[in-house]
Parts: sequence; structure tokens; C-alpha cells
Amino acid sequence: MADVEKILYQILESILFMQNQTNGIQGQINSIQEQINSMQEQMDSMQEQMNSMQEQMNSMQEQINNNHEEVIKRIEKLEDNHVEVIKRLNRLEENQIAIKKFMEESEISFTKSEETYKVIQDLRNVFVKED
Repeated sequence: MADVEKILYQILESILFMQNQTNGIQGQINSIQEQINSMQEQMDSMQEQMNSMQEQMNSMQEQINNNHEEVIKRIEKLEDNHVEVIKRLNRLEENQIAIKKFMEESEISFTKSEETYKVIQDLRNVFVKED
């Protein structure tokens, strides 16, 4: 019976050894699981940060597009204003030419009026002398 007890004692030691080994392995598995969970949390955090960055990039792109549209509108307005200014400058130049022509013609008319006035004065003087 002593042999049976020795065998049972050896089996019991083997079982305890295997339980210790199993507990050690289970501890390692738990540690690995904790590391995996930690890595998953970090990946989730990184994904949130990437999503936030994507939203910021989308917002910035929208602002760039809005600014581009505004710049295009302002350029078109400037072009329209430029065309209007050129039209007005051309009209002003035409009016200046017309005023200059009017002044020249007025000068000619005034000179002719003076000459006519002198001729009439001379005729008057002639008639006044005859009387």
C-alpha cells in the first residue's frame, strides 16, 4: 500500500505542479489580454483622433472652397467695374472732345461776331458822317 500512496502522492504533486503551471499560463494569458485591451483602447483613441482630423480637414476644405468662390465673385465684380469705368472714361473723353469742339466753334463764332460788329460800326460811322 505504500507504493500506492507514493504513486498517489506523485500524482498529487504532478496535479499541483500542472495547476501551478496552468495558473502561470492563465496569468500570462490575462496579461496578454490586458495588453490587447490596452492596444485596442489606443487604436480606438487614434481612430477618434483621425476622425477628428478628417472633420477638421473637411471643414478647412469647405472654408477654402467658400473663400475661392468669394474671390471669384470679387474678381468678376472687379471686371464688371473695370468695364463700367472704361465706358465712363470713354464717354468722358467723348464729352471732352465735344466741349473742345464747342469752344473752338464758339471762338470762331465770337470772332465772326466781332468782325460783323466792326463792319456794322464802320457802316454806322459812315452813315453818321454823311449826315
